[in-house]
Amino acid sequence: MKDGSAMGTDGYEVIKVERVYSGFYALDNATVRYVLPNGEWSGPEPRLTVERGDAACVLVYNRDIDRLVLVKQFRYPMVRHGDGWFLEIAAGKVDEGESPEEAARRELREELGYEAAELIPVASFSSSCGGSSEMNFVYFAEVGHANRVEEGGGIEEEGIFRVELSPSEAIAMLDRGEIKDGKAVVALQWLARFRPNLVK
Repeated sequence: MKDGSAMGTDGYEVIKVERVYSGFYALDNATVRYVLPNGEWSGPEPRLTVERGDAACVLVYNRDIDRLVLVKQFRYPMVRHGDGWFLEIAAGKVDEGESPEEAARRELREELGYEAAELIPVASFSSSCGGSSEMNFVYFAEVGHANRVEEGGGIEEEGIFRVELSPSEAIAMLDRGEIKDGKAVVALQWLARFRPNLVK
């Protein structure tokens, strides 16, 4: 319990948590209460939460070809918004015992085949804070051909396609609303702001 009297509007109490589904993702039904703006406590309220762990994500720039290296994957939940094929940055779940950076390096190697000397932190964000506990940790990696140590493509059943775009092409696609993956949107906006020399 976090005491509202001590923490002001940051106060909350988790009264109970029941796991109602456990699979690739888990679903928890929690009962909570929290401090209202007037300083009083709310009544007990139910909250459903998708527990899926955190994600590590990497925007990759290959300086030898002046291209961003992205991935394209089929995402079934998005078919009602189009054909389900999403242009994304390399990303995956942070496994138990891993740091976000360790997971980002693993995903970079598995999906694109690169090992980077440095990962630059870009941002951390929640894509759906009202329904999921997931936090996305985004990094930027600059690589060259010499950093390609594996074929990439993810594990066999993932069906990950490699896509190379110039930074200016990627930003133009973002501006036209053609890139809809939240991780890629955040990373490309960072690129345009903090690496404008690459967006020619």
